[in-house]
Amino acid sequence: EKSSKAFIFGVCLEATCSGKKGAALGPDALRKASMQLETYSLNAEREYFENCPTLDLGNLRLEETVEKTLKAVESVVSRILSLKKIPIMLGGEHTITLAALRAFKGEDFVFLHFDADHDLYDELEGVRISHGTFLRRALEEKLVKPENIIKIGARTGTRLELEFLKSQKIQSFKARDL
Repeated sequence: EKSSKAFIFGVCLEATCSGKKGAALGPDALRKASMQLETYSLNAEREYFENCPTLDLGNLRLEETVEKTLKAVESVVSRILSLKKIPIMLGGEHTITLAALRAFKGEDFVFLHFDADHDLYDELEGVRISHGTFLRRALEEKLVKPENIIKIGARTGTRLELEFLKSQKIQSFKARDL
C-alpha cells in the first residue's frame, strides 16, 4: 500500500441504466482486458507503469440504494485522496462519477468527459440522479466549474441538453469532429 501511487477500485453499479445492460460487468472486464496490454514502451525503453505502482482494492460492495452506494464511493475516493494517492475508479454506470466529483470537494481541476452522450438531462425517466443526469447535478452542486469541463466524443443529445451545454459555455468536441 505505501509504495502504491494509485489505488484502483471497481463499482459494479447498473441501477439507473436506461439502455443496454452490462455496465456492472465493466470493472472486471477492464481488469481482464488490461492483462492483454504490453507493459514495455519501445519508444521510452521502459515500463509504462514503473513510476506509478498501483494497488487494486477490488470492487466496492454495493449498498441497498443508489444514494447509499454513492456515499460509499465518495468515502472511498475521499480516503484515497487523504492518503495522497491517485484514485482510479472503474465503472459501472456513469452515476458513480457524481460521487467521485463530490469527494474532490470543489478542488480546481479539469474534468475530461469522454462519452457519446452529454449526461445533462434534468431528469431521466423521472429520476434526478442517474447515469444521464450526473453532470447536470455536478454543475448544480458546484463540484466542477463549467469552464473546466471538456466533453469529448458526443454524438447524440437532446435539444434541451445542447441548449444547457451552450448556456454553461462547456467546451465540447463532437465525435464527427474527431
